[in-house]
Amino acid sequence: MKQLSTILGFFLLVLSANSQETTPGLFLTLTDSTGKTDKQSVSLAAIYVGAGESASPLLAEGTFSAKWTGFLNLEKRSRLYFSFTGNGKVSLTIDGENILEAAGENLGIVESERHRLSSGLHPIEIKYQSPKTGVSQLRMNWRGRDFAKETVPAKAFFREAGLTEGDQLRKGRNLFAQSGCIQCHTDEKITKSQAMPELLQDAPSFQGIGSRLNKEWMASWIQNPKSHRRNPRMPNLLQNQDAKASQNVAEWLALQTEEASPAPLPPATQESIASGKLLFHTMGCLACHDQQTKNTPAQQNERIQLSNIASKFQNGALRDFLRKPSRHYAWIRMPDFSFTEKEATQLAHYLRSLPQPTKTAPFTGDSQKGLQLIQQTGCLSCHKSGTKNTYSSKPLHALKITTDQGCLSPSPHNAPNYGFSEQQRMALTLFLKKAQPSLAKRSLREFAQRQVDSLQCKNCHPMHGQQPYITTLPDLTSPAKHAPGDVEAEAHAAGQKKGPPDLTLIGEKLRTDWMTQLFEAQLSYKPRPWMKMRMPAFPAQGKLMAEGLAQLHGFAPTPSEPKIKAEWSEIGQKLISTHGGFACVACHAVGKKPALAPFEGQGLNFSYTQERLTHEYYLRWMLNPQRLSPQSIMPRYSDEEGYSTLSDILEGNATDQFNAIWQYLKTGDDL
Repeated sequence: MKQLSTILGFFLLVLSANSQETTPGLFLTLTDSTGKTDKQSVSLAAIYVGAGESASPLLAEGTFSAKWTGFLNLEKRSRLYFSFTGNGKVSLTIDGENILEAAGENLGIVESERHRLSSGLHPIEIKYQSPKTGVSQLRMNWRGRDFAKETVPAKAFFREAGLTEGDQLRKGRNLFAQSGCIQCHTDEKITKSQAMPELLQDAPSFQGIGSRLNKEWMASWIQNPKSHRRNPRMPNLLQNQDAKASQNVAEWLALQTEEASPAPLPPATQESIASGKLLFHTMGCLACHDQQTKNTPAQQNERIQLSNIASKFQNGALRDFLRKPSRHYAWIRMPDFSFTEKEATQLAHYLRSLPQPTKTAPFTGDSQKGLQLIQQTGCLSCHKSGTKNTYSSKPLHALKITTDQGCLSPSPHNAPNYGFSEQQRMALTLFLKKAQPSLAKRSLREFAQRQVDSLQCKNCHPMHGQQPYITTLPDLTSPAKHAPGDVEAEAHAAGQKKGPPDLTLIGEKLRTDWMTQLFEAQLSYKPRPWMKMRMPAFPAQGKLMAEGLAQLHGFAPTPSEPKIKAEWSEIGQKLISTHGGFACVACHAVGKKPALAPFEGQGLNFSYTQERLTHEYYLRWMLNPQRLSPQSIMPRYSDEEGYSTLSDILEGNATDQFNAIWQYLKTGDDL
């Protein structure tokens, strides 16, 4: 009877896959020790939970169980072995058949038998039980006849389309944090060091704002933020008052000046404007910004219009903002490109040369009335100022959750008006009714996922087989339409040849400490010096995002180090040479020694390898580069059996040879 039930369940899953719409990913159901569950959509069969942490911010700390369900998608008929990395207890079921069980401190010592699977969708279920104490970790692996063991990639997983309640709760939770709701509706139970990281984000400081922004622009923004951006985080606090109210507030803000105002920009020249335009395009600014003066379809991708940039910033303030965007707003989404003063000046000249809409007429407001409004309407709950805040609101636990009152009302009267859509109001309501306590907990893997979306990383980087948004823009993808000598065409030719790297495997590819330096602009070198685009920095989010990306892929924040024989360092030095080695130095610089003959394309400096890559990813790359990047021109030096042509070195074992190179790159004296 049990066997019949299993077979019936399998056929129902197959019918479901064939009859319903599917989408990439899996469903993950987590259950804590109290029996409470949380079902959400995820991209990978992977998890990492630190000691004493909860598997989900919606659940209690301690032991937990996890179940991933969905479909394994194979592009061709395959013969595969499956295994897991991590600890605890796990079982794997494919097509209704239990094919693998493992338990203990090292799940990787158990591998399934070889399974022949046809192309298409195969129902899959992974059950996991965390260990009673310590870290919990799991990653699903596979290997085949033509590739070594690797993490099963996200592109191999599909699930039924649709959102779970856990997904909806997360939408509301994220919206609550991004909207700054906690700044007014406080909660004493929330400890900042353990809370959802976004609750710590600030708003632009009012201190010195009169030296940075023009009064007329501030009045227009305050009057109606949505007239400037499609989805601003700033609510309308004066929706029931006339334009004079926003002018009064802007008048007071204009008086908040710095002792040393920004130095004015030097006069613009045609040369500096052209240089700024070239910089604008080569940096990929179009991925997030629209230069048009009217609302365009580009607004649908949240691109921020630049048509009012000259009216917003005072003369030299725009240059200073471009040099350090986070100076007065730590959590700003505008990235820091580490522009030099010359670059920032050229870019400011170009942006100020763009066609501007009709300028707002000058006015004189009542600064004292403006101050009263600022103190009474909640501005100072989010914005720093030396002025006393007299606004008060109910703490979070005392709120009456209803969609017809307060901020959640379709038309708020005596509350901030965020212009929430009906969907957003429903998501917020569901979250506030069911999951408020989750604000006090953080999940760095979920934080990293949210930040990839919030910071629009996929606008420039490919990920999970999806090409970056920037490549869809006609002014970048159709350089032939530009006149000869046009700077956009030049930028396209230079920047698109080698674009930003793929983010699909970033959490298992890059070391957390190196990613932190990259995200915080602490690196002393540019990893890809040939690339015209420049990796920007996000200092406020950097460290937490780096750790979260590793955990998202089931990796510990601090990767394990392999034990390699010290004497192999000398062998590794020989292996990268042109004398009896793989001739790596032909394309790769090593320390201060340049590449000997990088004909088709230069590789990254070899001396960065050990500090940059996890050892696991390094080995996968060395064994089969095209498996990870089909377009790579890096040769494959090992065969399907794991041997290289250099049979006289370490018996031709490619893994040992590549480990010897790793050891040299770690300890070599001349690096």
